[in-house]
Amino acid sequence: SPPDYLKDELDRYVEQLQIVRVVRQEERKGLITARLLGASVASGEVLTFLDAHCECFHGWLEPLLSRIAQEPTAVVSPDIATIDLNTFEFSRPVQNGKQHSRGNFDWSLTFGWELVPPRERQRREGGTLSPTFAGGLFAISRSYFEHIGSYDDQMEIWGGENVEMSFRVRVAHTFPKGTQVISRNQVRLAEVWMDDYKEIFYRRNQQAAQMAREKTYGDITDRRKLREQLHCKNFTWYLQTIYPEMFVPDLTPTFYGAV
Repeated sequence: SPPDYLKDELDRYVEQLQIVRVVRQEERKGLITARLLGASVASGEVLTFLDAHCECFHGWLEPLLSRIAQEPTAVVSPDIATIDLNTFEFSRPVQNGKQHSRGNFDWSLTFGWELVPPRERQRREGGTLSPTFAGGLFAISRSYFEHIGSYDDQMEIWGGENVEMSFRVRVAHTFPKGTQVISRNQVRLAEVWMDDYKEIFYRRNQQAAQMAREKTYGDITDRRKLREQLHCKNFTWYLQTIYPEMFVPDLTPTFYGAV
């Protein structure tokens, strides 16, 4: 990073914190490789990833660790409060009397939010099961992170990595606007995990469809081997079991497009 306050000044400040270390990449490669670097030098049993703009409350970590202690294959994301755009004041999450949200995705493979449906509210005991999770803040057992293949290290910069991991941890379970980089990452996700449903995505993203036709998304041999090694379920299982509320368009429509 070019600013001087992120160099020696930052190192001197962090030295006072004792348990915090600054680890720098030799060149700028983006979020995904930065997280992989952090995971490689971490020594704890649980990895917790936070984007730089996250601010935490006292006691935020203990519930995440408790859930992972109960279920080592859980990937846990906290309830997210809001920070006022103008004043930077933030409000605490409310446990009761609030309409909670969970992560979702659409067929352009864009992450989003939705209210927790009645089916999940009735089932809910403690945490809420979510089809996808926000990539900017979550905790995961270090051994499980490594077991499921961590991040796809051939994805570039950022974009799509949280949806890809959301799919992977489900089907492998043991019981800014679209850019070329994001599209490439999404194609890798679709080609490895979505089976025939990838065609729905390609109908909505022509840039991605062209990459798929021209096979310009890099080598995915290792990721497909990972899927076989983990004995993953197929994407139909994911849609029927994890996200039955998802509308699934016809895989082979006679006509499609905008009206």
